Amino acid sequence: MPAHKIRVHMDNVLIIHKGIGVLVSAVIFTVVMIVSVAMATQNLVNRVAVIPSSFWLLVLATVFIINMREAGFRSLVLSMLDAFSRRQVLRVSIGSEGRTELGIGFRLLGRDLYPLIIPVQSLVSLYWSAGQASDMAGRDCDDWSVVLWYLHGNAEERAKQERIGLRRPGQHPVIIGPSRPRSVTEALGQQVVQFLSENGVSVSCEGAHAPRAASQAVS
Repeated sequence: MPAHKIRVHMDNVLIIHKGIGVLVSAVIFTVVMIVSVAMATQNLVNRVAVIPSSFWLLVLATVFIINMREAGFRSLVLSMLDAFSRRQVLRVSIGSEGRTELGIGFRLLGRDLYPLIIPVQSLVSLYWSAGQASDMAGRDCDDWSVVLWYLHGNAEERAKQERIGLRRPGQHPVIIGPSRPRSVTEALGQQVVQFLSENGVSVSCEGAHAPRAASQAVS
């Protein structure tokens, strides 16, 4: 499995290559969704399979509206465009209010876009962890990712997170880089920590979080 390709530009920008698989998956998913919507719409026009077609379009519309309300229209559109980018971008910069910020975004058609901008004071911790496949299988499935946690600052959402018993109320995670084997992801995590440190940003590094079922078996 190839290692993460990483380039640092101008000391304050870190570029992480996602790999072609991410783009291929995004294209296939988009084609499937467009075809399904077109077929359902055509069914409604021709009055064929009206109930299932209407139900499918209603489900898609509901999901879109819910996501737009939670993230906002701009963030939702940017997250959709992010799927077609092969480069994730991290940038440390001084914001309009004079505070240091970490922008997490992507490069598309030569332009850097940042759906998420976090004040560095809100950064909590960083670690690399196996994904759901490893957790469900109880063994390492080479699906490790770097996870960065930050304070979202939304009191209402924090209260909701506390009510449902989330482990880190008041925080949100963001995934950095694609899923890869542990050794590759660990190198990326250390590179991210080094990049932040070189730009004057300190974040707690928790290291590796093993798959839950596997760690229980070892203990």
